[in-house]
Amino acid sequence: MSSIVQHIARFIGLLFLQVLVLNQMTILGWATPLLYPLFVLLLPIGMPLGWQLLLAFGMGVSVDAFAQTGGMHALALVFMTFLRPAILGVITPKEGYQPDDQPTIAGLGLSWFLVYAGLGFFVHHLVFYLVEILSLVHWQHMLFRTVFSWVASLLLAILALYVTYPKAGKRTL
Repeated sequence: MSSIVQHIARFIGLLFLQVLVLNQMTILGWATPLLYPLFVLLLPIGMPLGWQLLLAFGMGVSVDAFAQTGGMHALALVFMTFLRPAILGVITPKEGYQPDDQPTIAGLGLSWFLVYAGLGFFVHHLVFYLVEILSLVHWQHMLFRTVFSWVASLLLAILALYVTYPKAGKRTL
């Protein structure tokens, strides 16, 4: 499958999974898994930032349109995407990135992916729940929602990658 078709299929799949299934879930009253940021996290490392931001905005606005959240998803996803090069820079492997490296478990290993996705999802969730509450008065509530949703989203992302990319299990560390 060509790369463009794969990205389009991932965009559509994550969008509909988010709006039709995950947005209807609440785990223990605190966590709502937000898996759609995985779309941006799995974009090629060498893709120009302008394209990444445009795709992030498109995904965020699409989720906002279905969830009627007035741009909160778009804002959080574009912010995370803007910080993505810095996150990748902080966790660069010793040998650096190769042109064909994919930011996946199979591509760079489970340890690398946990740090990468963990940072990306945390930034996204923190911005999203901060905008949702629009107040630091209730910072404990925002922090609980951020952390619980972050853990649920990260676990779901790992599971999704192992299900959709069975070869990921061959390179785990």
